[in-house]
Amino acid sequence: MKIYKANTARVGLLAAAALLFAFATVAGSGKANAWSLEEASAPYRGAEIDIICEGYPPCYALQEVSTEFSEITGITVNFEFGDLLAIAQRMIAEQLTESEHFDGMQVLSYHLGLFGEQGFTTPMNTFLDDPKLRDPNFDWDNFMPALIAQSSMYKGEAIALPFQYLATFGVIRKDILADSGERAAFKAKYGYDLPEPGLVTEMPSYEKWGDIAEFFRRDKGETLAGQTLESDYYGISSPFKRHLTVFWFYWANLVAHGGEIFDADGELVLGEGTTAVDTLNFLLDMRQYAPPSYREYTWDEQYRDFCAGLIFSTTFWPDALYYLEDAAECESAGNIGYFALPETHKSMPFVYSWVVPPTSANPEAAFLLMQWALTKDVQTRATPLGWISSTRKDVIAMDWSHEKQIEGDMAIQKVIADNGWFYALNHHPALIAVQDIMMDELSSAGADSIDAQTAVDNMVERIREVTQQ
Repeated sequence: MKIYKANTARVGLLAAAALLFAFATVAGSGKANAWSLEEASAPYRGAEIDIICEGYPPCYALQEVSTEFSEITGITVNFEFGDLLAIAQRMIAEQLTESEHFDGMQVLSYHLGLFGEQGFTTPMNTFLDDPKLRDPNFDWDNFMPALIAQSSMYKGEAIALPFQYLATFGVIRKDILADSGERAAFKAKYGYDLPEPGLVTEMPSYEKWGDIAEFFRRDKGETLAGQTLESDYYGISSPFKRHLTVFWFYWANLVAHGGEIFDADGELVLGEGTTAVDTLNFLLDMRQYAPPSYREYTWDEQYRDFCAGLIFSTTFWPDALYYLEDAAECESAGNIGYFALPETHKSMPFVYSWVVPPTSANPEAAFLLMQWALTKDVQTRATPLGWISSTRKDVIAMDWSHEKQIEGDMAIQKVIADNGWFYALNHHPALIAVQDIMMDELSSAGADSIDAQTAVDNMVERIREVTQQ
């Protein structure tokens, strides 16, 4: 376990902000009209760069806009897409064996500690300190500090650029929520009102979310919003397959409950208090109102069932919402309401980092691509193509009401950002191992092999073994 014997003290947001201010000062000293992408890329004209990323809307959007980059620079950009967990494992294997040579890699930010600890990244100052490569308009202050701390910083050094910021939030069928008959029946049964319907709504507590999930669980033949159901209907989804989904679902709701895995000093705090057990018990309790296939349920099945109009509410992320709001594909499109998760409303953002590995054959060209892709102009055009959860504050702040497929997604992100509800991840190089441990124990709890307390105890014990705490 030598790979995890690291000083796990992490740079705080204040330290990160100070470093970013220094970067911004350097950026501001240049003359914007003295630099152009065409001139900067001239030495690399004719080069090819190979990018690996998840086969989902953000990377597809990057692929689409990259054709413009190639026209400007003469640099060919090749893409390879894959399943998120599979490419994460593959990228680590590449760095350990040097068996492949990608020039740019989409890395889960909670894996960034391992990449930084093992030297699997090229420090960004390698490029940003070179005035021939750095666009003077590139400014770290264009991005949310919590994003930069999570996507780019490790031990006070920028080792990656931000790629994508997947806010975590809840979704609900606002058309059914607005039905007067359903609202009256709910008030009569529980003694309080359902949340107000709208594009953005509020879920007041996990307890009340549980009531709502229970209320909207209906059997085939019953009525829902005045219509007779042709199939069973579920109040919520609660996935428990041994898959990345169960880890992310649990972690997101743990953070919303006010819990953490590691604190800012790298100390394991998962087992402190009752938050970890309470979070897991909520998700376990929700199985009775969820599709009965929860033991084999991942975000793919969650998307399928919500799209088909079979689920009332659930936890979700922006990249999948891009498909859910496609009126040509989904029954739920146009009828989705968005809410910050209950309790603290903290959103555990699943951030992706842009890493240029030291094995890259064309690192400068790869850097130029991503720096260009992060400009406001490109992000504004790429967001409606699926690069939602933009990394830029000014893009999130824009009025997206004219883009119905992403309107609600961007609106809830703005609410989360404006209220300071984005959670800043505490990096730890062992998180990639923690991911597998927690998938084991959470899926066992979902299969009723162990209870919530035992699952949390097992996670704590096994994580302590890995981290030697």
